[in-house]
Amino acid sequence: LPLKELPVRYLLRCLKEEPLFPFESAVVMPTTRSIRHLIHLISKDSSVPVALPYCFEMKEFALRCLDSGGSGVVPDELRLLYLQKAVRGLDTENLLRLFGREHARYYEDFMRFASVGRRLLRFYEEVFAEGVGFEDLRMNALYTDYEKDVMILEEIASIYRDILKQNGLIDLMFLKGDSLSSEMSRFYSPTFLKRFRKIYILTVGRLSSFELRLLEKASEVVDIKVFLHYEGVADSEIKRVYRILDRESSLPPEMPAAPYPAFIEVEEFSLPEEQAGFIMDSIRKSIGMGISPEETVVVLPDDGLKRTLYAFDREGILNFAMGFEMRDTVFYSFLKSLETMLTSCDEEGTYNTRAALNFLSHPFIKGFAGEGYELFVRDVKRRNRLFVGPAELCMTGELKEVFQEIEGIFSRKTGFKEFSSRIRGFTGWIMERNSSLIERLRESPEFVGGEKVFFERLIMLGLLPYEVFWPKGSPHGHLVYLNEYLKGITYSHTWGGPVTVMGMLETRALGFKAVIIPDMNEEFMPPASEKDMFLNTEIRKRVGLPTFLDREALSRTYFNGLLKKAKAVFISYANSVGRRPRSRFIEEIAIQRGGGQFETARVHSDRKVDTSLPPVSIRAKSFVPEKDSHVLKLIEMMELTPTSLRTYRECRFRFYLKYIRNLREKEEISEELQRVDVGNIFHSAIKNVYSKLFGASLKDRSQKSENRKQAGLFQPQPDDLPVISCEKLTTELKSEVLREAASYDIFRKSPHARLELEVFIEKLKDFVDSERGVFEAGWTPAYLEFPVSMKLKGMRFRGKIDRVDIFQGPSDSARTRGVIIDYKLSEINVRDRTVLDENFKEFQLPLYRLMLRETVKGVDVEALAYYDLKRSFRLRRVFEDLTDGDFAGYIEGLVMELRDRDQGFEKTAQEKNCRYCSYTDICR
Repeated sequence: LPLKELPVRYLLRCLKEEPLFPFESAVVMPTTRSIRHLIHLISKDSSVPVALPYCFEMKEFALRCLDSGGSGVVPDELRLLYLQKAVRGLDTENLLRLFGREHARYYEDFMRFASVGRRLLRFYEEVFAEGVGFEDLRMNALYTDYEKDVMILEEIASIYRDILKQNGLIDLMFLKGDSLSSEMSRFYSPTFLKRFRKIYILTVGRLSSFELRLLEKASEVVDIKVFLHYEGVADSEIKRVYRILDRESSLPPEMPAAPYPAFIEVEEFSLPEEQAGFIMDSIRKSIGMGISPEETVVVLPDDGLKRTLYAFDREGILNFAMGFEMRDTVFYSFLKSLETMLTSCDEEGTYNTRAALNFLSHPFIKGFAGEGYELFVRDVKRRNRLFVGPAELCMTGELKEVFQEIEGIFSRKTGFKEFSSRIRGFTGWIMERNSSLIERLRESPEFVGGEKVFFERLIMLGLLPYEVFWPKGSPHGHLVYLNEYLKGITYSHTWGGPVTVMGMLETRALGFKAVIIPDMNEEFMPPASEKDMFLNTEIRKRVGLPTFLDREALSRTYFNGLLKKAKAVFISYANSVGRRPRSRFIEEIAIQRGGGQFETARVHSDRKVDTSLPPVSIRAKSFVPEKDSHVLKLIEMMELTPTSLRTYRECRFRFYLKYIRNLREKEEISEELQRVDVGNIFHSAIKNVYSKLFGASLKDRSQKSENRKQAGLFQPQPDDLPVISCEKLTTELKSEVLREAASYDIFRKSPHARLELEVFIEKLKDFVDSERGVFEAGWTPAYLEFPVSMKLKGMRFRGKIDRVDIFQGPSDSARTRGVIIDYKLSEINVRDRTVLDENFKEFQLPLYRLMLRETVKGVDVEALAYYDLKRSFRLRRVFEDLTDGDFAGYIEGLVMELRDRDQGFEKTAQEKNCRYCSYTDICR
């Protein structure tokens, strides 16, 4: 058949012309989608129920034709389990000797790769289906980089086969290989074929050596008609089929090449995600051309765009034929978060904090945590806790029950079947306890579809007739495999619309009038194959395995066959960083059409355009939030801080997100020592030490401001001052820092962090030396971690001062002198001359001075100072040229700007302010 011919319709005509009953015919087709299409066409042509021919995919057809010799064929659900068992059965000592010391890392990488198994299975399936023995592979791989790989692959296959045999099983791929390497009749069963008088084989692509041998043998029992789909001069694959199946015929005929459709539109996008809008707009255009949604297909060369496209389908017009992955469901993420947490458990019985928080934050679990969850999360992130114990996680009675259930499942070794049943019961129990959440989730058909398949698979695994692992296996190992198995499962998109979305392979034997293909970049079209990674092209060619050039030719056939059956084609690709150029297939179309230009003229139609398909683009727009009455009311209710004012100066849009929309910045657990950790440790340590040293006066200063003068706090006698011992102060401060640091897991895990802390502790001698000079000059800490507040122009301000020192002068002093101090572990970037302009961001100390004046009466702040704890460990006075009056006027201007409806929350134009911003994803 030529590429432009619709093979399923041609096959239907053949079925109608044959004087046979439907049950006397069998049809073998490349995909289940093509089978459904044939059944749809047969049913559509008749007004009454009709008998259908037997329909099979090639894999099922082959299985029915073979005799497994009394062994059961291993179920697909168990192949990976048995293969992983084979990988674990490798002789590690021999393999290490094979790789050598210099390749030990490669060996570890290979073992991790092999344990996944899926790629190995695909490789084995190809090798055995082509009848290529490992002896041939070894001979052709001699003295190449692949020689060791082939030896390992052979050993894994041998162990895998032995394990299956011990369990009374065999893999279909071994039957294929055996039937090619010896007499086919030993493994061939004609009983199945004798029920038919004619079998139709529709192939769009390549038939393996096994499939050709099977058809050749089957033709001795039943008439077989094979449909080949190509154009031009037959390639080597078509000739191979003719040579084996029809020895009496001449060379295959040259088929006329059909032209590409007149309408082909090609568009380039700067971001891959923008193609979602292009797809929806192309559907609208095709309807405008008179093409129905049912005759339109969206082909995704890469699944990466699928989720974006599904989220973008607001009207539900798309039907994803490939289904959705279980790995994207809440059920898989629940079990995966449980696996990750349990895997992170160390010898002391504590969990990695990230893994534990990930489990606690899962929708199925978070509701059990109660109000204490947010406080717990904030505390572990503030202290950068790297490990948490099970007792800490059981913050409520419900969570305690959850962890008791987990303990019951994973503390006892069991078989995989029983484990699957117990996990099913545990998940069901969790869902019952979350009944209100589950009711809401079940409003989503996607959740319902995933739930149905999830529990069906667990029931099936619990009922398998084979026990893969020994009856007392590791529950944790079972969970790892279960998640690996579920990750590859899909569930149907049964609630979809009329426009079909599918992969390129699923389009085989089908035809559509409108074809939309995004992601037409070189990395996706022609697609790469995982099978190619085990052997290079030269070895493949010598042993008769398909090469990447053969796969490229096959992809070109699929691509051209799809386009040449269409009336309108819409193609797009992304020209973004990291993407390769547009596909060579686009260039080939341009060359065949006589140049590089594509027809983009619009085809007009009188047909009414469906208004549910509006033209859409998801190009980023410049969004500036408006200051409506609600936002202005929120501003009036705010309490401004030095940090919020700095945020406003750096980026008004970030201020809007953080303080108006209350979107909390992302907090991360870091496995490196953070500056804020050292800062928190020092703040706590110095407060504890000075509270003991200056305890009486500090306690008095916690009284209300109206009682402070009566307490005589600002005129203490010099005789009341404690005697400072620098040596003792240094010892106590070091001891307190170590005590505070003990609660930070980073010092337990990281030798580098411990070294940094030791260096900081040694520098505390310089700090104490500086403090001695401060105390000897008559200054004493009066307030530590002191909260202050004020109102200015009706706006509230608040803050917390690290420290206020008071000068202990003569009793008849007319004023109480004070210095506001802020501990600084980062660089001190303050200009010598203060300029109150749009670039001013150091609000902290000047604002503290204004607020202290309002909070505590009678203190004359004569200086503002940073304590440099990064380099000099000395006090540095700043803003000596800034008066309270000037700064208050500047703040009043900011308040008026915040209240001004016309002053929006624009994004910053300075990219340096975006470098560490938590909201960059929102801002794009």
